[in-house]
Amino acid sequence: MRIVPIVSALVFFSGCGAPPLREEPAKPPPPNHGDAIPEPPPPQDDIVAFIDKEPVRLREVVDHSMASRGKELIDKYILWKLRRDRLEELGIRNTPDELRRRAEVMVSAYRKSAGEEKFKKDLAARKL
Repeated sequence: MRIVPIVSALVFFSGCGAPPLREEPAKPPPPNHGDAIPEPPPPQDDIVAFIDKEPVRLREVVDHSMASRGKELIDKYILWKLRRDRLEELGIRNTPDELRRRAEVMVSAYRKSAGEEKFKKDLAARKL
């Protein structure tokens, strides 16, 4: 009589360790334009790659990305938009002059901390 509970427990726990089945990402439904005037195709539907000598268009890549990783891409876009809005709110601009000034400050700080000889060796090693 003790064999039945032991066997059922083994069956139960062996099923818990099985990996989950991977599902194919759902394909987006075909567009339903209804009575609306059809929009012209977007101008930037360029060919971005060739697979087996067949062209792959930008729209196909975007559709596949949204079908397979849509939530992740939307989350990244939201974070990018929040960051951009915050930079505008604080008035932070990354102009070329501002970036050059920051680089000069970083180089001068490294020059002071490493010493002139090590600094020149590093520049020579990087062929700068």
